[in-house]
Amino acid sequence: MIRYIIIITKEGMMEDAQQEVAILRQIGQQRLASAANAQSQEDWNSLAASLPHQFPFDWGDCWRQSTEYRVCDFAAEVGFYTDILGFSIMVLSDTYAMFTSPDHAFNVAFVPVQKGDETPPNAIAIEFMVNNIAETVAKLQERGISFETLPSPPAAQPILTTATFRTPNSIQLRLWSVVNPEVTTTKLVEELCQTEPLSGVT
Repeated sequence: MIRYIIIITKEGMMEDAQQEVAILRQIGQQRLASAANAQSQEDWNSLAASLPHQFPFDWGDCWRQSTEYRVCDFAAEVGFYTDILGFSIMVLSDTYAMFTSPDHAFNVAFVPVQKGDETPPNAIAIEFMVNNIAETVAKLQERGISFETLPSPPAAQPILTTATFRTPNSIQLRLWSVVNPEVTTTKLVEELCQTEPLSGVT
């Protein structure tokens, strides 16, 4: 059984941890190959059925998920999420901030660090799927947000459109939306996967 633990020492990664990573890489390559070759619902069902473990997390009451990153200008990031984006405060101190959406479906957090220790601008992108991207962009522009890219369907996926902007600490926020509001989730999955939709998607 693979232990799924990577041990870091001052000298570097231990030999057994390197072996585990190599095994995981091989497993991942096999999964990617299976996904690339999937042509039918049966193929996807077979791929899902072959996974050795079920999802292990039993959600707690406070929050389900939060992405944390590091910033140099902590106060500016706080002001951006509270007074520009309108996020609700979950935790706020001079050393840590966590914000959530009104329905608590989404959380984001950040901590202050010294210059040079911050999360690089393109290390992560935080994405939101919205119903009406044009209205959302207009609202944010009225609040003074400048967009890097405005909505237009990506060439590879004309069924979707996207727009991007950045926080005061240069973390990219990305909006996604379905181009045609009449497109069903089933159709969206078919376009994205280029195969039959997964079971349970309607």
